[in-house]
Amino acid sequence: MAQAIVWLLIIELIGLLALPATFAFFSFLPDRGYTLTKTFGLLGGAFVVWFLGMLGLPFTALTSWVLLVVLFGGLGFWLLQRKDGELRADIDRFFREQRWLMLAVELLFIATYLYLINLRSYMPEIRDQEKFGDFAFLNSMALHSTLPPTDPWMSGYPINYYYFSHFMMAMLTKMSGVVPAIAFNLTSPLIFGLTALGAFGVVYNLVMAVRQTASRPALRGWLAAGLTGVLAVLSVGFLGNLDSARIALFPSGNMGGFTYNWWSPSRVISDFMPQPMGNGLFSYHMIEAITEFPFFSFLLADIHPHVMTLPFALLVIAAAFNLLRIPADSGLLDLHTSEGRYFFIWLALIVGSLYFLNSLDYPTYLLLILMAALVRELRVGLIEQKPDELAVSGEWWKVALFGGKISSQLNGQTWRRFWRWLGFTVRLLIASVGLYLPFHLTFTSFIGDSFVPDAVNLPILSSLAKTFLLVAWDRTPLLVQTIIQENGQPVDRWGYLMVFGLFLYPIVSMIALKLWPYLKAPYGYLDGEPLNSETAEKEVNKTLPFGSFSYYVTGFGLFMLLLCKMMALAYLNPVIILLVGLFSVPFLAIGVGWLATEYLEKRRSSRPVVVLLSALGVLALLMIVLGWSVHFELYGPLLILGISATLLILCKEPFERSKEPLQAENHTADSLELVDKFGLLLVVLPVLITFVIEIIFLRDVFNARFNTIFKFYYQAWVLYALAGAYATWRVVAWGWKLVPFGRTARYLEETESEKTQNPAYFVSAPPQASPLLGAIGSSGTGVALEFQAPSSSPVYADGTEEDADALAAEEYIRQRPRSSWWRWIWAFGLTLLLLAGLIYPLFGPYEKSGNYKQRKGLDGADWLAQWYPDDYTAIKWLQTQSAKDPSFEGPLLETVGPDWFDYNRVGTFSGFPVLMGWPGHEQQWRGGKAATRTEVTERIQAVDRIYSTTSVEEARNLLQKYGLKYVYVGTLETSANDGRWYDGNGNSVKKNYPAEGLTKFSLFMKRIYQQNGVTIYSF
Repeated sequence: MAQAIVWLLIIELIGLLALPATFAFFSFLPDRGYTLTKTFGLLGGAFVVWFLGMLGLPFTALTSWVLLVVLFGGLGFWLLQRKDGELRADIDRFFREQRWLMLAVELLFIATYLYLINLRSYMPEIRDQEKFGDFAFLNSMALHSTLPPTDPWMSGYPINYYYFSHFMMAMLTKMSGVVPAIAFNLTSPLIFGLTALGAFGVVYNLVMAVRQTASRPALRGWLAAGLTGVLAVLSVGFLGNLDSARIALFPSGNMGGFTYNWWSPSRVISDFMPQPMGNGLFSYHMIEAITEFPFFSFLLADIHPHVMTLPFALLVIAAAFNLLRIPADSGLLDLHTSEGRYFFIWLALIVGSLYFLNSLDYPTYLLLILMAALVRELRVGLIEQKPDELAVSGEWWKVALFGGKISSQLNGQTWRRFWRWLGFTVRLLIASVGLYLPFHLTFTSFIGDSFVPDAVNLPILSSLAKTFLLVAWDRTPLLVQTIIQENGQPVDRWGYLMVFGLFLYPIVSMIALKLWPYLKAPYGYLDGEPLNSETAEKEVNKTLPFGSFSYYVTGFGLFMLLLCKMMALAYLNPVIILLVGLFSVPFLAIGVGWLATEYLEKRRSSRPVVVLLSALGVLALLMIVLGWSVHFELYGPLLILGISATLLILCKEPFERSKEPLQAENHTADSLELVDKFGLLLVVLPVLITFVIEIIFLRDVFNARFNTIFKFYYQAWVLYALAGAYATWRVVAWGWKLVPFGRTARYLEETESEKTQNPAYFVSAPPQASPLLGAIGSSGTGVALEFQAPSSSPVYADGTEEDADALAAEEYIRQRPRSSWWRWIWAFGLTLLLLAGLIYPLFGPYEKSGNYKQRKGLDGADWLAQWYPDDYTAIKWLQTQSAKDPSFEGPLLETVGPDWFDYNRVGTFSGFPVLMGWPGHEQQWRGGKAATRTEVTERIQAVDRIYSTTSVEEARNLLQKYGLKYVYVGTLETSANDGRWYDGNGNSVKKNYPAEGLTKFSLFMKRIYQQNGVTIYSF
């Protein structure tokens, strides 16, 4: 436990050192990034240590400590002194006003950190699943001081993996002095705690941004924001998918007792893939896809990149929201200013880290940043002014290169603003890759030189097909799919809603509430101007011309979808059918959105939307039914969800509060609209990526959607979970009509009563009611509704203007619903889903830990002493000799065997690089380069040949060829252990080398260790 406290103190210190830098970067978040300081500091510090290490600086505990202190100490001192200590005053005010938030954040981190440490103490073994490989990386980097790190399972080669997270943990291991076998079991709890902080911080900031205004920047509505943040922590880090509830309801029996299958929810979806047999015949095989979710990963405790990246992905999400909130008069997006350069460098650093952490996260979260930047450009770009006007000629390229404001002469040209956004995109791409160039120069992608057969025998398409391949078989079912296994037995495979249904429930509810004002009759708020009686009368007879181009676009998309179905009925080539179906996507997406907005703009009569609602309903039904019939069940639902969310992002709200740009003093005036748009971005992105991977997958050693679904569904879980938590707050805020702006219900009633009794006191007309549903803010007791702002504030008889609270209270009275029965039904459904999601964190750990019967501590290597005591003693001896004399270490030969068995335990736990580790993993890591794959195969053969040959000359030549220094002859080499040595088919995987082959080493090598059946030879 002492080691856990040491790690806790170190990460707290890193967060404290990084506090000024974090506050300066997250300038426009309500919590100023306090929830993210530890993650921010760990990333920044590790980057500097790694980058200088790649340039030749030794990677040691001393250099790590010095660089961390110098980096954040010097940077913090500079930031605190700038602008007459403005940042110092901000931090001081934050500590005084938000101390309760700080306390809550620290308690959340400590609680989640200690929770998982307690869980790991029941099952600390570094043995199953991917733990051998992950620990081999961590142990190798923790015990060595040179970069790039040597591959512990392929001596002489650098690690070809996304090892940045392992490097961070190795840095903490060096700094703390904790042995790597214990540090391994501190890693998951640390990442779990940082993930909890990140999830809490993102959603807390979304809710608090609604309440924060320039006139009232302090903590208001902390309870609602805090509770929503806790819901986000549960959603991202704790809840299981709905399949975990199905398993509990229909358990498998074990001698009459209940057994919870904690593994099964991670394998919800399966592909029934065709395998060519020749002569146009196919056999079909069921191939599982991985549908992990974060709590499953933390329970499994593999420190794999997809889970280690979680807090850093949340850091990027928070950075995207911070970017969206940058006001028009800020210099943060202008590289001419020091603030702009500071902001851009940190943004590029945290975005670029994702490729180094887990490469498939990089395009997803980069896209989120760019989408946020585009939405911001559409909001502020048209109306901002540049104080020192530049000449019109030539300004566009300066803005593209360096950012900054667009002069008033050009602000009416939309393409200029798009050009500025494109320039930002290019700059960020170059910088995010350039900062990590030492990694990119030493890394070869797992994909690109695939050894699977070419799918297309055409020059360009063949090259593309080495990386991507179309999904031409039955895709992910929406809910459930019954298939026939090879043994003829039917089996149900669950689908998309079993994985994400828990979050889609509140998300769809929020979107429905936001769409309703646009569709219900009478309609009149699309352009912000309410209908008057004269315009309404004129527009009653207005008809939408059927010559509109939107009809042709929508009709063509629908025609292509129908054609897709007819081709399926004719049993044509499934690839052609898929391509035709995909061709309909942009036409339907653009056509439906265009048609809807055009109709609503032109038909604003008393009953304008009946025809539109009917048409859209029929179109949606067709998309769903046709998608279902061509085995693409997600076509309609995801397309409809994506179109709806995108329209709500791009279209104006049904009102506008101000025509002024988002200046610093009023940048939160439209905070609800802004936060809603970001919440919808968190919906559009997972819809997009899950739609795409129904069409194509990345070709790796599995040549299936196995890994593609795994990595991208994991990202979708995080995004959906955050959006679902925020959507829950939005729906609850509307449904329960919670108190606006911290006012009590009695205040609202008194306001209404006062106006009734003294109407003369209120001179101007009250604001017109807006149909827009949604909350505008929160307080300690709840949240409130958005209201329709009048063109000017109502004026009292004494000449004073009514304040925002009074306006909100008045609008709240006007919008009170007549019936509330639906909200209790909705809440009942949400409660059931949350309870279903909580089943996994209750039953999963109980089953996985062996019913919490035996606490074993945190040393992940102790199991070796029980199962391989002789090898354990030899490993400890090797580590002792290496600690005394670093030159003692060298490449070591031990036997090689199938993955996921105990082979390579010596190299993994001693830190000595071996000739060849788990072959399947090395084949995957080296899959992008054919020559290296060949080297892997040759080394596998060489290991067995060195042990089995009786020829001293042959053995000596092979040892010299691969530069081996030691030969290990122990438990597995002599087949002296009776552990788990059978594969899934019951075949023995033991090694049975001839005795003559093992004794020959004494003829030409020096015996440096011999004890209890283990011998180590030095060459």
